[in-house]
This record gives sequence, C-alpha cells and structure tokens, in this order.
Amino acid sequence: MAYFLASLFLLIFPVAPILLDVKKGKTDIFVMKREKRMKFFLITLLSHLVGFTLFKSFKYELLAPYMLCYFTVTLTLLFITLKWKISIHSAGVAGPVTYLALVLDYRYSVLYLPLILTMWARYKMKAHSIS
Repeated sequence: MAYFLASLFLLIFPVAPILLDVKKGKTDIFVMKREKRMKFFLITLLSHLVGFTLFKSFKYELLAPYMLCYFTVTLTLLFITLKWKISIHSAGVAGPVTYLALVLDYRYSVLYLPLILTMWARYKMKAHSIS
C-alpha cells in the first residue's frame, strides 16, 4: 500500500498534468519556459502535502517525513524559479538522497552518483549552464 501511495503522490499526480499539456501542445516535456511552471509546481506541492498527510495518518513514520522533504524541496524550487532557472531535476535527486543519507544511513550517499549523471545530462542537453 505504501509503495502505491508513494507512486501516486510522488510520480503520477505531479507528472500527469505535464504529460497532458505536452499532448495538447501547451508545453514541452521539460517545461522549459519558466512562466509555465507555476501551475505544475502548485499541483506537485498539493500532491506532496496530501501524500504527507496520508502517510502521517497511516503511521508511515519513515515515508511521512520523506514526503515532507519532497514538499520542502519543491516549495524552495518554486520560489527560486520565479527569478532564476534552476535544475529541478538535480534538486529532485539531491533533496531526497540527502534525507535518506542523514536519516537512514550514510551509505545511501551512493545515490548521489545519479545526481552527477543528471547534472551532466542537463548540461549536455543545453538545458543548463555550469553555473
């Protein structure tokens, strides 16, 4: 049940509206135009908040704060993206991995390796600069 809920609130609900808008031709898959991101940020924040509330009510003591971590990272990115273009992909990996490494075990730090690949891929796609 926990994995199903996590999939819904961390993946399906946040990504589905983007895919629908891509299909309608309203945006690209990466939502490159900053001014189009607000709607998706708000949907994602709501999804994370509802997920956190459900995990808390079901007494999923590790997943509730994990969901809150996603909410916090997403809220921070929302404010940053109002002024600057920031790598949401990189932050989406770094925030939760930091939570896992600090709360569960430092050995989860190995999950930072995909972060390096994510940053490299975004740079190679010319979606971001080194800075």
